[in-house]
Amino acid sequence: MKLFIVFSISFLSLNISSQNLSGIDWKLFSDENVESIVVTNETDFFSIDRYNFEMNWNEQLSYSDNIGYYGGIEEMRIYDDNHLITKIVDIEDIVALGEIYFEFYDYNFDGYIDFSYPISQGK
Repeated sequence: MKLFIVFSISFLSLNISSQNLSGIDWKLFSDENVESIVVTNETDFFSIDRYNFEMNWNEQLSYSDNIGYYGGIEEMRIYDDNHLITKIVDIEDIVALGEIYFEFYDYNFDGYIDFSYPISQGK
């Protein structure tokens, strides 16, 4: 009897969950237009939509005992219509290959472009 009650409750909740999702227009993220930018020590500036990104690369931003010094973006300034909106400092090149990958997309669907970049690699 207890098994039947548990099964009935589980089936009922599964059925309710699937009904709630049936009217949603789902999109595959892999089909979305995600813009990518690779920043290197030669990148001083780039623009995405109405935002301008200015940066200073430092070849000795960080130090590791096993590889020595490696670089990254010492300071990145983000402008909206020529007004400084934020500054981000010390974005490390975590793979120490001289490149930092940024991806731009409206991840939270609020109408404004967002960006992401890796903050860890490996283990």
